[in-house]
Amino acid sequence: TVLIEARQAIATMNTLDYRSVDKGVKAWSQVTTGTLRDQLDGVSADDRTLLAEQKKISTGRVVDAAVIDVDDGTATVIAAVEVTVRDAAKPDSEPTVKRNRFSADLVKTGGRWKLESLQQVAVSLS
Repeated sequence: TVLIEARQAIATMNTLDYRSVDKGVKAWSQVTTGTLRDQLDGVSADDRTLLAEQKKISTGRVVDAAVIDVDDGTATVIAAVEVTVRDAAKPDSEPTVKRNRFSADLVKTGGRWKLESLQQVAVSLS
């Protein structure tokens, strides 16, 4: 269960459509808890306007993920994520694909696993 919910939450956190920024930020808030949720709840109207003005549509997809640690109420998951970004300001341009790795700490709250932290993991090429 933790892996399924973590995959969904991490994809959600990497997805946003400039045409519905409020809906996207609400979706982020719904899959988070603790300090991370508090930070997302604090996204200002100016920040939301800036996100909308950038005219980007990002879609996150978890390519692979694994549970590193789990107990009754907490878990740690690592995930490889592809984010496809479309620029609506340049509709003829090809979408860009970004590949990232994340480490996520989750807490079970209200019967669901929610993200308490989500950090990008650096990729070492050496």
